[in-house]
Amino acid sequence: MPSCLFHEKTGLFCPGCGATRSALDLSNGDWFGAMRNNVLFVSSLGLSGVWILVSAVSEKFPEVKKLRVFRFRLWFLWWILATLITFTLLRNIPVMDFLRPVSQ
Repeated sequence: MPSCLFHEKTGLFCPGCGATRSALDLSNGDWFGAMRNNVLFVSSLGLSGVWILVSAVSEKFPEVKKLRVFRFRLWFLWWILATLITFTLLRNIPVMDFLRPVSQ
């Protein structure tokens, strides 16, 4: 597995650390291993799938007004940035070591 350049240089875990191992675990059907390596990656894949499905349905059936909430907005970028920063901070706190990848 390729090593994370950010982790090599700083000793800290970035939000993407473990995502490659997580994707490999998902391709092998190991959901628990994937969640153990990077829970943010796995959950973002699931949320992205739901978002794509709802967006496709709202484009196909424009009369369904409730689904228009899933359109991309600028506040969503800020929410993603805040989530990435929070996840990075949490996974580098010693008490939260369950958020760290299995092997680095």
